[in-house]
Amino acid sequence: ISNFSSTVFYEKRLLAHGSVANRKLHFSQAGEDTMHLPVITPELPLVFLDVRDREASEQLKLSNAEARAIRAVVAGLLARGIEAKDIGIIAPYRAQVANIRRHLLSSDASGNWSTLDPDSGLSVDTVDRFQGGERMVIIMSFATTSEPELESQRREFLVNPNRLNVALTRAQRKLILVGSVPALERLPIFGRLITYCRSMNTVFPYEEQ
Repeated sequence: ISNFSSTVFYEKRLLAHGSVANRKLHFSQAGEDTMHLPVITPELPLVFLDVRDREASEQLKLSNAEARAIRAVVAGLLARGIEAKDIGIIAPYRAQVANIRRHLLSSDASGNWSTLDPDSGLSVDTVDRFQGGERMVIIMSFATTSEPELESQRREFLVNPNRLNVALTRAQRKLILVGSVPALERLPIFGRLITYCRSMNTVFPYEEQ
């Protein structure tokens, strides 16, 4: 997970300690669903889930499709024995944080999702508020469906290297990035990040069931 951050942000000076460098996520039980298995498999510590949201609101800075995708991924992790307290979800905007929380705390029969216990320990917060906290699994939602305009506040917020670095370095064993590849790949740093994921064959399209 740390390879990209080490190369881009630390000139390859950031090295994971030998005792943790090769630690992988461990599933204590087998889940029944298979749709998100490539995304959550322990063999791939860094993946990008490509979500296209035609109904997203750029003005409101939220994406329901990303929230639903994250909920499905969380369901897959929980079904395989990962504890909720070991999962952290990060988003750049408070609107998307609230949106993700709403999706997690409400049931959805069509998506085979039961309401998450508010006291489960699963943390959902903005990048800035999540600083200093690590989780075994980090899921990052970008809530961006079109390339932000040049010199816009939204663009400047997204391409801030410190914010992206915080998200990339908070995952201990698994990092799942969730967003629209076409909207992000022409932005500074994100283009390199997506190219890196593609080189590892870890970009997966999200298909809602």
